[in-house]
Amino acid sequence: MIYKGIKTVELRRRFPLVEAGYIYLYETIPQQSITGMAKIDRVLSGQPHEIMMRVLKSSGISRLEFNNYFSGSKAAHGIFIYEVLRFNKPVPLRQLRAIWSEFHPPQNYRYLNNYDELKLLEAAC
Repeated sequence: MIYKGIKTVELRRRFPLVEAGYIYLYETIPQQSITGMAKIDRVLSGQPHEIMMRVLKSSGISRLEFNNYFSGSKAAHGIFIYEVLRFNKPVPLRQLRAIWSEFHPPQNYRYLNNYDELKLLEAAC
């Protein structure tokens, strides 16, 4: 849905430690690969009901899915993304584990330093 432009907000229960930069897109099924990237526009945080009212249409999920995901959570975070780029060559899980042996999806976040980011982008070329 991200590549089709339907989903422009990624929802999270935990706040990301960055509010600018890039988000890399890992697809679990069927790809099991990092398939692209997008720029982070901003992060919107608040109580789940407040965030739902502002981002539900951009999140690509239903109200029920939103409520189930944030059930019991006091906070919700919406990561607004733009300039989505699909890699010509997805980076499969086996190659990600060759780069980072401790890579075990699903993960909420993996923060990359410049060197790690360069290794990932080289693998996608």
